[in-house]
Amino acid sequence: MAVLDDDGEPLALIEFKATYSHSTSWGWKPALREISERLGARTAFEAMLRADAEKALRLCGDGEGYLFLAVMHRHDPVQAAMRELIAEGNRPIADRAAAERDLLSYLSPLGDVGQRIELGAGEAFGIPMAVNDWLCGPLAPVIQWQGMA
Repeated sequence: MAVLDDDGEPLALIEFKATYSHSTSWGWKPALREISERLGARTAFEAMLRADAEKALRLCGDGEGYLFLAVMHRHDPVQAAMRELIAEGNRPIADRAAAERDLLSYLSPLGDVGQRIELGAGEAFGIPMAVNDWLCGPLAPVIQWQGMA
């Protein structure tokens, strides 16, 4: 999403990203190895966040880039009968505090991280859910965080 001036140039650009809390510590993925190494990321998810931040900075020109992250957290396991029907249903319940520490360590080199906003998301298939949102930015120039992990 972008906020444009009268000439159509971006004043601010917000890159949106969503994940599950159990996905924050994904290990290496071959397809992301080059990006991970180039941007100094420790995990596949951190590499994706850094690639999105790099893209936002490239597209915003002289404007400011931001990264908005929504993280969905399941409070209970998925019932065995539903696991094949629900995306990520076979994944274990995440250690929410550990996932948040991972996320903050990934986001903080990129720019200022705003206060976490938690939304009670109700239930999905009878499973209590929460959604935590963070806004990171304005994003620092890539050169400042490229080698930081």
